Amino acid sequence: MSSRNLLLLLGIDRDLFVRFESIVVHVSLVNNGLKPIAVEDLTATNNPLFFRAVNNFGGRFKGSLQSFWMRDGVGEVPVRGKSMITLNPKEAREIHVDLIKIFNVLPEGNYKVYAYYRLGTLSFLKSNIISFRIVKSKPIYSITFQDYARNNMIPIRTSWINEGEDGFYIFLMDCSYNLPSNIISNRRIAKINGLRDITYSIPSVYGQNVEHVLWVDNDTLYVAEIINGGLGNIRRIERPIGYILNPPLTTEDGELRFLTFLEGLVKLVRIPFKGEVMVDDILKLRGLLDKYSIVFDMDSNPYLVYNLDRKIYYLKINIYD
Repeated sequence: MSSRNLLLLLGIDRDLFVRFESIVVHVSLVNNGLKPIAVEDLTATNNPLFFRAVNNFGGRFKGSLQSFWMRDGVGEVPVRGKSMITLNPKEAREIHVDLIKIFNVLPEGNYKVYAYYRLGTLSFLKSNIISFRIVKSKPIYSITFQDYARNNMIPIRTSWINEGEDGFYIFLMDCSYNLPSNIISNRRIAKINGLRDITYSIPSVYGQNVEHVLWVDNDTLYVAEIINGGLGNIRRIERPIGYILNPPLTTEDGELRFLTFLEGLVKLVRIPFKGEVMVDDILKLRGLLDKYSIVFDMDSNPYLVYNLDRKIYYLKINIYD
């Protein structure tokens, strides 16, 4: 295959990142000619893209779309037959690539990154060069839940706050269940006023479209809707609902569910996607709710186990729509 009529383009939306943060680049393979061209699709199984990075300290890094799998112990995925696509004149095949899955965690420094597309056994098409800077991160808060009902199916998720020169930012980090140091993504979600006790919802199904991050500021509950990995609406809930009992859960259709404790009452809070807040009193306790555990079943019903007066109690809460 000739490279004469093909272009490989890299793009990036920002040029400053903190260490451990996702660095998403846009990759476009463009047919710049006058005739249709059959090319290998930009998939991890085909593995036609190879990335190179250099920094101002002389560091050199390389990787491919399969690097994450290789670190995770999966190894190179064999392809029985290459999947091909046809690019019409001026048509482009575009994908988004998170460089943290390619290179893993890069050290601080100024970077130049480019990519190669495999045209044949010894023939490659080189992209343009993009530049960015990575600065030191300063984590000041983090929280991680173990989803006991789904622990063998989903990555390990951590929500954390970074204190940067321009303010405080909430991040959501997903790590491999097989190798926690192998980061899947570490997304910058929202800027907040200062250090807050933040929490996040576990997804009913990993990869679903809607997720949530929650925090309290001056007796107001803020609920950030994360839609397809990006920040959507931030809702303000000013009614008293009590102390959040972790973890919350977001159902597959986008409803946020969590339990709270307020003045001896355990409450169930439901916030449907684009719906009104619903609060129900579930249980009246005679003492303080000190030690507890919450698990959501596969139908997104919460189970509360708690310790009171040296006795362990178990409560299943059935939710009916």
